Amino acid sequence: RPTVCSERVWRRVEVTPLSVARHTGTVSTEAAELSSLTTDVTDVLDRVTALAEQLAGEGGGDGANELFEAERSLQAALRRMEAALRAIG
Repeated sequence: RPTVCSERVWRRVEVTPLSVARHTGTVSTEAAELSSLTTDVTDVLDRVTALAEQLAGEGGGDGANELFEAERSLQAALRRMEAALRAIG
């Protein structure tokens, strides 16, 4: 599900223990932990995005812009976490 922010569409990173298991045949403890952390970061990303969009709609320019920047950083973190999962597997 894409996330829309400031007229840009960001692709949501989807990583699950099942996707790791399909790749490796098993889920290591480290991969399971990283997958759980990825889920937590995704939840935070959703909350940050929702707040940024709310502030943008209310004219909270600077605050919304800062949160959209945080959203981009979280997206980058999720991509790196997905790469780490592939490396572990």
